[in-house]
Amino acid sequence: MRKKKVIKILVAIVLVILIPLMVFVGRNISIISNLSKNAEKTISSINYHQVVYTYNLGDYSKEEIFNLEDRKKIILTQVDGNNISTVTMYANKLSDSNNSQSTYSVNLYAESKEGKRAKLNEKIGFFKDLNNQFETENWWELFKASVFANIKEETFNGKECYYISNFNGPYSETTEGMYVEKDTGLPISVMGYEILNASEVSTDPKKRSPIYEYTYEFNTVTEEDFVEPNVSEYEVED
Repeated sequence: MRKKKVIKILVAIVLVILIPLMVFVGRNISIISNLSKNAEKTISSINYHQVVYTYNLGDYSKEEIFNLEDRKKIILTQVDGNNISTVTMYANKLSDSNNSQSTYSVNLYAESKEGKRAKLNEKIGFFKDLNNQFETENWWELFKASVFANIKEETFNGKECYYISNFNGPYSETTEGMYVEKDTGLPISVMGYEILNASEVSTDPKKRSPIYEYTYEFNTVTEEDFVEPNVSEYEVED
């Protein structure tokens, strides 16, 4: 009788531990799966306008991407104190490769305090701009990536989101905290954090990974967005 009682107690203890854990992991898997499905739908768009803001220890940059079928316009803006420089690229896709990278023929127009310069018909490879960070190859990968993830429902910039940290999927760009929009499955903010730079331990071992913020618009890009500036106003480089 005593042995049976001990077994019952042990089973009860195991159940008390396992049931909340199973509920926790099951919730994580369900949320991540739904976000991945939403992200897959979103990234299939061929008409979108994405803006990426980067903040890092006083530096500020902005990357603006207009995508219309096989064309892109990318505006890179760098702010360093009172100095502002921009590079605008008009890109037409030439080919795809097997690693999500595509080759484009690109005209570049750069403006800074040094003047205006242009390069024409450059061949440049771009990776896909919109990514599904929650994609997994199979159920086991999904389980491993989700089991330790921390997921909270939040509102960020007026959008219904999940705040997710410690998600370590095969295609996730960071395990640090990020706000992910529920409807699109895309991140709208990624937190900055300190990292150890082993190559500079003797001087400044700690560096800061920047804060990223994202905005998205879909089906708003038009032909007018791809009208190039007057090249005669630029110094054309070979």
